[in-house]
Amino acid sequence: MSARKSGRPERPISDPESPAGRLAGQLRNLRSSKGNPTYRDMADRVYFSAGTLSAAARGDHFPTRAVVMAFAEACGADPAEWARRWYEVQRPPRPATPPPRWPPSVAPPWPG
Repeated sequence: MSARKSGRPERPISDPESPAGRLAGQLRNLRSSKGNPTYRDMADRVYFSAGTLSAAARGDHFPTRAVVMAFAEACGADPAEWARRWYEVQRPPRPATPPPRWPPSVAPPWPG
Protein backbone atom coordinates (compact mmCIF):
# COMPACT_ATOMS: atom_id res chain seq x y z
CA MET A 1 0.00 0.00 0.00
CA SER A 2 1.19 3.50 -0.63
CA ALA A 3 2.13 6.05 2.01
CA ARG A 4 -1.04 8.14 1.73
CA LYS A 5 -2.44 9.37 5.03
CA SER A 6 -5.87 8.35 6.24
CA GLY A 7 -8.68 10.73 5.39
CA ARG A 8 -11.19 12.16 7.79
CA PRO A 9 -12.12 10.20 10.91
CA GLU A 10 -14.92 7.68 10.60
CA ARG A 11 -18.26 8.36 12.24
CA PRO A 12 -19.40 6.14 15.09
CA ILE A 13 -21.36 3.07 14.05
CA SER A 14 -25.04 3.92 14.52
CA ASP A 15 -26.10 0.49 15.84
CA PRO A 16 -23.00 -1.41 16.99
CA GLU A 17 -25.12 -4.32 18.32
CA SER A 18 -26.77 -5.10 14.96
CA PRO A 19 -25.16 -7.71 12.71
CA ALA A 20 -24.07 -4.99 10.28
CA GLY A 21 -22.68 -2.91 13.14
CA ARG A 22 -20.77 -5.81 14.69
CA LEU A 23 -19.21 -6.72 11.34
CA ALA A 24 -18.37 -3.06 10.64
CA GLY A 25 -16.57 -2.86 13.98
CA GLN A 26 -14.54 -5.95 13.13
CA LEU A 27 -13.67 -4.53 9.70
CA ARG A 28 -12.59 -1.24 11.26
CA ASN A 29 -10.38 -3.11 13.74
CA LEU A 30 -8.80 -5.05 10.88
CA ARG A 31 -8.11 -1.87 8.92
CA SER A 32 -6.70 -0.17 12.02
CA SER A 33 -4.40 -3.12 12.71
CA LYS A 34 -2.93 -2.65 9.23
CA GLY A 35 -2.11 1.02 9.77
CA ASN A 36 -5.40 2.55 8.57
CA PRO A 37 -4.78 2.47 4.81
CA THR A 38 -7.07 4.79 2.89
CA TYR A 39 -10.07 3.24 1.22
CA ARG A 40 -8.66 4.43 -2.09
CA ASP A 41 -5.43 2.49 -1.45
CA MET A 42 -7.49 -0.54 -0.51
CA ALA A 43 -9.63 -0.21 -3.65
CA ASP A 44 -6.47 -0.18 -5.76
CA ARG A 45 -5.80 -3.75 -4.56
CA VAL A 46 -9.27 -5.25 -5.13
CA TYR A 47 -12.18 -5.01 -7.56
CA PHE A 48 -14.41 -2.82 -5.40
CA SER A 49 -14.55 0.94 -5.15
CA ALA A 50 -13.39 2.97 -2.18
CA GLY A 51 -17.02 3.90 -1.52
CA THR A 52 -18.09 0.25 -1.38
CA LEU A 53 -15.30 -0.65 1.04
CA SER A 54 -16.08 2.39 3.17
CA ALA A 55 -19.78 1.49 3.27
CA ALA A 56 -18.91 -1.98 4.57
CA ALA A 57 -17.14 -0.39 7.56
CA ARG A 58 -19.91 2.16 8.13
CA GLY A 59 -22.38 -0.45 9.41
CA ASP A 60 -25.56 1.05 7.95
CA HIS A 61 -26.24 -2.00 5.75
CA PHE A 62 -24.97 -5.56 5.84
CA PRO A 63 -22.30 -5.95 3.12
CA THR A 64 -22.09 -8.88 0.73
CA ARG A 65 -19.70 -11.71 1.43
CA ALA A 66 -17.68 -10.73 -1.65
CA VAL A 67 -17.16 -7.20 -0.32
CA VAL A 68 -16.06 -8.48 3.10
CA MET A 69 -13.62 -10.89 1.49
CA ALA A 70 -12.22 -8.11 -0.71
CA PHE A 71 -11.91 -5.81 2.33
CA ALA A 72 -9.89 -8.51 4.09
CA GLU A 73 -7.73 -9.12 1.02
CA ALA A 74 -7.05 -5.38 0.69
CA CYS A 75 -5.81 -5.41 4.29
CA GLY A 76 -3.64 -8.46 3.76
CA ALA A 77 -5.89 -10.75 5.81
CA ASP A 78 -7.23 -14.19 4.89
CA PRO A 79 -10.44 -13.74 2.84
CA ALA A 80 -11.68 -17.24 3.79
CA GLU A 81 -11.44 -16.35 7.50
CA TRP A 82 -13.50 -13.23 6.86
CA ALA A 83 -16.08 -15.19 4.86
CA ARG A 84 -16.51 -17.35 7.98
CA ARG A 85 -16.90 -14.24 10.13
CA TRP A 86 -19.49 -12.91 7.67
CA TYR A 87 -21.60 -16.04 8.25
CA GLU A 88 -21.08 -16.08 12.02
CA VAL A 89 -22.04 -12.48 12.68
CA GLN A 90 -25.46 -13.10 11.10
CA ARG A 91 -26.34 -15.80 13.64
CA PRO A 92 -28.29 -14.60 16.65
CA PRO A 93 -26.24 -14.76 19.84
CA ARG A 94 -26.83 -17.82 22.01
CA PRO A 95 -28.40 -17.23 25.41
CA ALA A 96 -25.98 -17.48 28.33
CA THR A 97 -27.97 -20.32 29.86
CA PRO A 98 -30.63 -22.46 28.21
CA PRO A 99 -34.18 -21.85 29.38
CA PRO A 100 -35.55 -24.45 31.82
CA ARG A 101 -37.64 -27.24 30.34
CA TRP A 102 -40.38 -26.62 32.89
CA PRO A 103 -40.57 -23.67 35.21
CA PRO A 104 -39.87 -25.07 38.70
CA SER A 105 -43.17 -23.81 40.10
CA VAL A 106 -45.32 -25.48 37.43
CA ALA A 107 -46.12 -29.16 37.56
CA PRO A 108 -46.16 -31.12 34.29
CA PRO A 109 -49.63 -31.55 32.77
CA TRP A 110 -49.64 -35.34 33.34
CA PRO A 111 -50.06 -37.22 36.61
CA GLY A 112 -47.20 -38.82 38.31
